[in-house]
This record gives sequence, structure tokens and C-alpha cells, in this order.
Amino acid sequence: MALQGPPQRQWQQQGATTMQRTVPGGMPPRQPERRSSWVMAALAGLGVLVVIVLGVALAMSRNNEKPNNNQSTQAATHPMPNLIGKSEEDARAALQAQNLTNVSTQAPTTGADCKGTVDNQSPSANAQVREDQAVSYRLCQPLDKVTVPAGLVGSTRDSAEQALRDQQLVPEFKEVDSTAPEGQVVSVESSGKQVEPGTHITVKVSNGTLVLMPDVTGKTQDVAEGILSNSGNFNVSTVTVTDQDGVPGTVVDQNPKAKSKIEKGGKVVLTVIGDNTGPGPSDTPSPSATTPGTGGGNGGGNPITNSVGGIIRRD
Repeated sequence: MALQGPPQRQWQQQGATTMQRTVPGGMPPRQPERRSSWVMAALAGLGVLVVIVLGVALAMSRNNEKPNNNQSTQAATHPMPNLIGKSEEDARAALQAQNLTNVSTQAPTTGADCKGTVDNQSPSANAQVREDQAVSYRLCQPLDKVTVPAGLVGSTRDSAEQALRDQQLVPEFKEVDSTAPEGQVVSVESSGKQVEPGTHITVKVSNGTLVLMPDVTGKTQDVAEGILSNSGNFNVSTVTVTDQDGVPGTVVDQNPKAKSKIEKGGKVVLTVIGDNTGPGPSDTPSPSATTPGTGGGNGGGNPITNSVGGIIRRD
């Protein structure tokens, strides 16, 4: 700006004292510089200065932001909650209560004892965790349910065991008193129902110790005892009665009753009609018969009668 004064005065003086003439064969006279060029130069300089000032201000602003970034890295810390055994909903609620939002889930695991709850977490419970720190947990999911095979009653023990193990179930066999043949399945726990794999299933198997009491009433004693011997080798005893009508030797009652369940070799009592025939008619003379004698009456003699009261002869 200081340089602009003198050239202007010089130009003014030249304008006042100098005469411009055309010099033949010489250079044309120099035109005086315009005042606007100096104004443009000044504005350009001012613009550069503004740019410099803005650059300095921006640099200072960035430097002022650095402490803020450092301050963000020093986020507040909280104790990591214990998530083990919690449902996923409860686990997320516990993390949110501690303002821990950088949460991810690990790949779930499965097992027969799993119930859909958390079984692993990172970091561990009570560890100090920054609010922006990544935390995670894992869910233990139950296995898909399977169906207990139906129609196993009446099958063999080996067949039932194979069918249950094919469904990832654990059979537990229990022998029970039954009229079914020994080793035959008589009941299966939860048959046809949905259960979790690995469930223990109780299977009741007959020990073959019971038989159904056959009906032997109306049969002779010998036939009844034969049937009972073949059915279960029973210990048979008899009771004789004489006050019932029927053929002697016929079974009229039994204990236990027919179709009762009784152990093989058990005691059976049969009621049998006894022989009720007594002694035959007496052959002794009737007390009304008289001995021969004398005396009157139609020939003077006593009539002689037989045991049936008929007159045989007169004396």
C-alpha cells in the first residue's frame, strides 16, 4: 500500500510537464498503469491472508478435538453381569442395565440337558468392562424332541431296547409279575409321546411267574387236578361235601376262582361231592309176626302169619 503513493504523484507530474511526441522509428510511449490493478493486487493479498487465517483456525480446531477423542477412549466402566443360566431376554436386559450395548451372540450349543439359557459369556462375571467394549454370550439350546415308539407291548426285551436306542432314548428294564410269557414287554413309559433325546424310558417286562386260574368246576376231580398240574403245577387239595346233589367226585367249587392271577405252584383248594350212599333195607322179621299156639277160634287154633301179614295156614 505504501508503494502506490509515489507512482501516482510521478504520473501526475509527468502528466503536467511532459509532452508526448511521436518519435519516428522508436517505441510507442508507455501507457500509465491503471489504478484498479493495484486494488486487485491488494484484494488478492487480503484473500491470501484470509486463507492463511482460516487454515490456522482449522488446525487449531483439530488440535482441540484430539483431547475429546482421547476422552472418549476413557469411557466409563461397569462390572460385567453374571449371565449364566439366564434366558436371552434376561441376559440382554442385564447388559443394558449396565449400559453395555456392544453385544454379540456366540454360536449356540445343543444338549439333552440344555434349556435355552446362557451357558457361557465373555468377559466373565464381575469383570470391569468399558461401555463401548464388545461383550458376548452363548445359549445352550435343547435338542429337538423325539417320539417314544408305540406298539412295543408284546414284543421281546431285545426288540424294545433296539427301537428305543434308535430314537436316542435310554431304556430301563424292570421285571414284574405277569401272566405274559417270561421276557415279554408288558408296558412302556410315555409310549407314543414326544420327549427329549436322552430321556430314560421305563420298560416293564414279564417274569412269567403268574398264570390265569383255569375253570375246573363241573369236571371230575382227576380231570381237574390234571388241568391244574399242566397249567401251573399247582399244589392241589380237596374238600369233600355230602350235602350237595350231583355225581360223586365232581368238582363243585374252586379257590382261587377261575381267571384269577396266581403264582405258579400256588395252593388251590377244590370242593368235591362225596359218596352219600347209606346201608340197604333191613331183612329182619316184622314185630307183628306171632308164634303158633292153641286155642279157639275157627278150628281152635291160632293162625300163623308171615312177615307181610298174610295168613299162611290155620291149625
